[in-house]
Amino acid sequence: MNNFDEIIREKARLESISLPVGFDERNDILIEKLSTNNVNVKKPRTFYILRYRTAIVLIAAILIIGSTTIAAEQLTGGDFFTQFFNEEVNNDNINNFGFMNTEQLNNISSSTIGTVISTDEVNIDVLGVVISGNTVNVMLKVTANKLNSVLHNNGNIVLNNYRFQDERGSLFESSKETTTTYYFSDEDSNLKDNEFKILYKCIGNYNSDKYTINLDKLGYYNQNLDFVNIYDAGWQFDISFDTKADYSKDIFIDQDIFIDDLSLRFNNIQITPFTCLLYFENDKDFVYDDYEKFSDNVSSITIKLKDGTILNSTYFKYTCGFDSETNIYGAILDFTVPITVNDVESITIFDQDYLIN
Repeated sequence: MNNFDEIIREKARLESISLPVGFDERNDILIEKLSTNNVNVKKPRTFYILRYRTAIVLIAAILIIGSTTIAAEQLTGGDFFTQFFNEEVNNDNINNFGFMNTEQLNNISSSTIGTVISTDEVNIDVLGVVISGNTVNVMLKVTANKLNSVLHNNGNIVLNNYRFQDERGSLFESSKETTTTYYFSDEDSNLKDNEFKILYKCIGNYNSDKYTINLDKLGYYNQNLDFVNIYDAGWQFDISFDTKADYSKDIFIDQDIFIDDLSLRFNNIQITPFTCLLYFENDKDFVYDDYEKFSDNVSSITIKLKDGTILNSTYFKYTCGFDSETNIYGAILDFTVPITVNDVESITIFDQDYLIN
């Protein structure tokens, strides 16, 4: 595990990303430099790939525990993700997910479905793609046709089993943050031993109708965390962004907000059924103690729905970060299940309520 940051650093490529239309460029710089904070998560084998221009923020791996079952292999597109999120709810015996909205998923589902790569070595199937605003979820199933199993225990729970060494292409180049989750047959009974699934959750600036994914070098990490190639090849395919609807909102705030003696300018909110992004500006020169005070309080953010339901950090993972050059601070709330954006009444941030119209 001591070398894991180095592995993730090698995967983080220098990117130059423009901000979605209507927002200041400095917010774009911020999200590219986000660092992972403490989160409450459940899925197996997840790690973050953060894209940045200068290495001012450490990239940390997220160790995920627990198991997940994805049923109904025949389901695809919006129906597949409906089943996927239903399984998330069924596996949680503590929280109440009555606010979950899966009915919207078919309207934000891409037409890219089914087998996109078929070779002697591998088959790659797109099980589903859902897009809203700045957030994309892509689920793939990979079959290693010439292997009996893609299970491999190197003693490292995060990097056990086979995987691709690198993910490239315009989808990731347009993404400011990518979360990657692998599923294998030892935790998903619907998979054969020579199959695995990959879930990509990407946040970025998406203005095109089509994006490419390049998956390179299938293999595994050995005990020294060196990557061993089984197939030294690459596989490229396209994903269409041709959804029928967009349920996201961009909200301009431009108000002062206080954390004890720290004063910040709350710039804007970007909210989708899957994520909520919050941007703040400090008008003073950067001081790490100020950022630490900000990040220590991000977990206290709550979202109130119109029916009175309160979503706290048990219902989302949170990531916070900063850009030391512009003094922009930011937070990403990554919802466990899709919400209805129009049902959001307000967001409480550092004891202040902000109405969402």
